[in-house]
Amino acid sequence: WRQVGSAQVEGVVNERPGSWEVRGPRVLARVYGAQEAGLRRNIAALHPDMARWMVLEGYGKVLGRPGLPLREREILVAVLLAVQDAPRQLHSHLRGALRAGASPHAVDEALAEAAPWLRDPELRHRVVGRWQEVWERWNREESSSPDSNEPEADDVH
Repeated sequence: WRQVGSAQVEGVVNERPGSWEVRGPRVLARVYGAQEAGLRRNIAALHPDMARWMVLEGYGKVLGRPGLPLREREILVAVLLAVQDAPRQLHSHLRGALRAGASPHAVDEALAEAAPWLRDPELRHRVVGRWQEVWERWNREESSSPDSNEPEADDVH
């Protein structure tokens, strides 16, 4: 951390936890869209506290915090999931990046940068295939959606 970060931390944000409770559901809805309810059910089935923590900590406190735009955070999450070979979560966060306003070019570039950390050619092939699948489905859904001409907000903050 000290090698890649600066010696001084700039822009420290002191937020009240109440802001996470407000922001978390909005960020979660932005990332998951129509799949949000299913995700909440699946996580709540593990334990109700997990569902609450996911929204508060994961989406309100971490992914939704000020600084880096949500579209960039989602691209970074997708890259991490690609390297970890987590295909279902990768699918969700690739879509989340698009929902948050990421361009396909930005996603392509990030996945290309991650290629050296994808353990083997088969994994690279699966990741590229997953991205192609997500992008093709996104295009089909967007072209058939009556709201496809509405501009997306730049960020959720």
